[in-house]
Amino acid sequence: MKQLAGQRSLSDYFRPLPRRPPQKQEMEQSPPPLPSPKRQQRLPSVISISSDEDEPVHEPVHEPIHEPVHEPIHEPVHEPVHEPVNEPVHEPTTRESMEPFFCQEQQDLLDLIASGENVFFTGSAGCGKSTVLKAAITQLKAARRKVAVTAPTGRAALNVNGMTLHSFMGWVPHDMTKPLKDLKGKMFGKTKKNIRKTLRDAEVLVIDEISMVENNFLSRMEAVLRHVRKFKGEDYDRPWGGLQLIVTGDFCQLPPVRPFQNCWKCGEAYEIWPNASESGESCSGNHGPWKVYRDQWAFKSPAWEEAEFTYVNLEKIHRQRDSSFIETLQRCRLGIPVPGADIYELVNNDSEIRNATTLVCVNADAERINAQRLKQITKYKSKTYTCEDDVWFAPLVHESTDTLEELRDKKNEASHALESLPFKPKVELKQTQLVMLQVNLNLKERLANGSQGVIIGWEQIDMEKLPQLDGPDGKLKTAHIELFTEEYMRNNPQLDNQVWPVVQFHDGCIKTIYPACLVYPLDNSGSQAFRTQIPLTPGWAITVHKSQGMTLDRVIVNLDKAFQVGQIYVALSRATSLDGLRFGGNRDELSKTLEGRRDKLYYNAEVHQFLWDNFGNQLYADNEGSPV
Repeated sequence: MKQLAGQRSLSDYFRPLPRRPPQKQEMEQSPPPLPSPKRQQRLPSVISISSDEDEPVHEPVHEPIHEPVHEPIHEPVHEPVHEPVNEPVHEPTTRESMEPFFCQEQQDLLDLIASGENVFFTGSAGCGKSTVLKAAITQLKAARRKVAVTAPTGRAALNVNGMTLHSFMGWVPHDMTKPLKDLKGKMFGKTKKNIRKTLRDAEVLVIDEISMVENNFLSRMEAVLRHVRKFKGEDYDRPWGGLQLIVTGDFCQLPPVRPFQNCWKCGEAYEIWPNASESGESCSGNHGPWKVYRDQWAFKSPAWEEAEFTYVNLEKIHRQRDSSFIETLQRCRLGIPVPGADIYELVNNDSEIRNATTLVCVNADAERINAQRLKQITKYKSKTYTCEDDVWFAPLVHESTDTLEELRDKKNEASHALESLPFKPKVELKQTQLVMLQVNLNLKERLANGSQGVIIGWEQIDMEKLPQLDGPDGKLKTAHIELFTEEYMRNNPQLDNQVWPVVQFHDGCIKTIYPACLVYPLDNSGSQAFRTQIPLTPGWAITVHKSQGMTLDRVIVNLDKAFQVGQIYVALSRATSLDGLRFGGNRDELSKTLEGRRDKLYYNAEVHQFLWDNFGNQLYADNEGSPV
C-alpha cells in the first residue's frame, strides 16, 4: 500500500484496495417518499428547557475503533506491566448502544427533531450537545431518513462520523474564488453527477460546530443547494431546497478561522482582517460591507433567517459537578464579569497536578513544549510509527473524471483531507511519556478522545491479537490495520522495536494501544481517504482549538497568547473540576479578562445580542448579571 506522498502517478489513486469489501453509499438507497418541504412554512419559535434530574447522561456507546474482543495479557518488553485482574468487559449490543439514558430536556429535543422541525440547539460546554446529536442521527436513520452529517473541519466531522461541508458540497478550497453563478453552473457538469444526486436525495442536513462556519460560506451553500434541488419540483425551489436542518454548536466558543477571504457572490479575494473591528470592507463589485467581529457568524447570514429555526437551549451541565465552578464558567461564557473572590479562587489554585496537559493558544508553543519534554526523557529510547495513507475513488468518480486538471483536483482534495485528520504522519513515543488518546477507544470505560495517560511499557506485536472490527467499514479498517502492522514490522526488523505501547490512563485503566484506522469520506459516491496510525499524541501540551470537545481531568491553562473571543471559555471548560485545573502564564492579565476589562477577548456583542434575542434575558438573569 502506497503512501499518498509517495505516489508517482495519478492513476494510482484509482487502484482498488486489496480485500476491500463492496462500497456502501453514505445515504440509504430506498427511503420512503420525501416529506413535502412545505412543512417549513412556519414562524420561528424558541424552546428553553431545563431538568432538575441528577443522574448522569451516558454517551451513546458505538463500536470501539480498535477494541479487541479478548483483552490481551500484557507482556512488556522492558519493564513488567502489572495489570489488575478484571472480569472481561461486557461490550454492549447494538440495541444497548442505541439506547442511552437521557434527561428530560435531551429527550424533548430528540422528540422535536423527530417531528421534522428545523432545529438549532445550543448550550454550554458539557451539556451533552454531541450526545444528543449522535442519538438524533441514529434515530433519523432508523426512520429511513436520508441524513447528511457535516461539520466545518475534518477533526469536527470525524467526531460525528460525518464529512466536511466542503466534501458534502463537492467543493475544493479554490472553488471559493469562483463567482456564485459559475459555481452553480459547475454543479451540473459531468464530474458533479454523484454530488448532484446526493444533494437532491438528502432529506436532513446536520451541521455540527456551527460557530466555526462563516456567514458567507453559509449563504453560498444555501444558494447552491436551492439551485440544485429546485429541479426536483417547484416545492423544492425554496430556502435550503426544502431540507430539514439540524444545526448545533455554541457561538460562545471558537469563531470561524479567517472569515471573509473571498466575496461569496463574485469570489473576489480581499483582506479585511487587519482593520476588522474598525471598518467594514466591500469587494470591487460593491458586495458588502462586512466587519469581521460583527458579521463573521453564521447567524448573520440571510440563509440563517430563511431556515426559520426552532431554538433550543440545553441547560443542565454534565461535565462538571462543582456548582461554584459551573457558575464561574457560565459567567465566562456569557461575558458576565466574575466576582473578585471567585477569580482569586480560580486563578490562585496551586494544587499539585501531576501529568497534566497544558492548553496553549498557538500551535508553535504546543509543539515546542512537547519536543522539549520528550527530549528530557533520556532513560528510554524512542519508537517511531509512520502512518499509512491510502485513497480509494469509487468507479463512478473515475469514469466521470476526464481531464488532468480534474484528476489534480481530486488529488488535492484527498491530500487536504488527510492533512486535516488528527493522526500525525509520524508518532514518536517513549516509555514514561505523557500521551493523549485520539479516538473513542471504549466509552464504557471512559476511554475517549482526549483521555490522558502515561506509557508504562510495551507489548510484543502478535498478529493474532489485532482487533477484528465490526460495524461500518469494520472489515476495511481491519485490513488497513493488518497492512499497517505488516509494513511496520518489515521496516523495523529488530524484535525490541516490534511492539505496541501500553498506557496507564489517569483513572488506573491499563490498555495496549493498537493501530487505528480513520476513514474519511471524500464525497457521497463512496470515495474515501484512509489514515492508519497509533492513536496517541504527546500529551504535555495541545492548543485550545484542538481541545474543543474534549474532557480533561488534569489541565494547566496558559492563555498569554489568547487572540480570539471564546478561547478562554473553551480552555476553562475542558476541566472537569477546579481540583484538576491550574493556571500558568500571566495570572494578572487573566484576572483582568475575567473582570471584563479586556472585553475583545471576553465578549462579542453580536453573539450575546443573538442569545438575548432568542433565549430571553432569563439566560442572563440565571447567572446574576448581564453582558459587560
